[in-house]
Amino acid sequence: MVTDPVPAVAGRAAPSSSRLLLRGLCGRCPWCGGRNLFRGRFRLRDACPSCGLRPERGEHDFWSGAWMLNIVGVETAFALLLTLAVVLLWPDVPWTAVLWVGIVGMLVMPLLFFRVSRTLWLAIDLAFQPPRRSDFDRGSPGHSGSPPRGGAE
Repeated sequence: MVTDPVPAVAGRAAPSSSRLLLRGLCGRCPWCGGRNLFRGRFRLRDACPSCGLRPERGEHDFWSGAWMLNIVGVETAFALLLTLAVVLLWPDVPWTAVLWVGIVGMLVMPLLFFRVSRTLWLAIDLAFQPPRRSDFDRGSPGHSGSPPRGGAE
């Protein structure tokens, strides 16, 4: 299979893996750092408004990794927070309050982390599988017909 990787443009290299991950953690486009990757709270745009990168990478189960990242990340953070609360409040732990905070937290936290899990998963995928020219929408406002710049914030 022949790949068509996106080369560096104007002397600027593609973003480093750490930059991709940092942008993903901030909920931005991992490739260019552009904002407004989402249309509404839970729906991704067809392409990044800044660079034209299409978040859909072509695999039918691509977002399964983002779901797992969301579940594992939220469960881990929540377990650490509950453990810290119990340790700090010991020996007079209000168990009923811990139970209800736990129930509400486990319902709300995955929704709050949803967007970050999507952009972070896209960043992880881009770090392992750099985009090809076909991964960019040529009709986007920020796309001039040449490959997008990497490294621009």
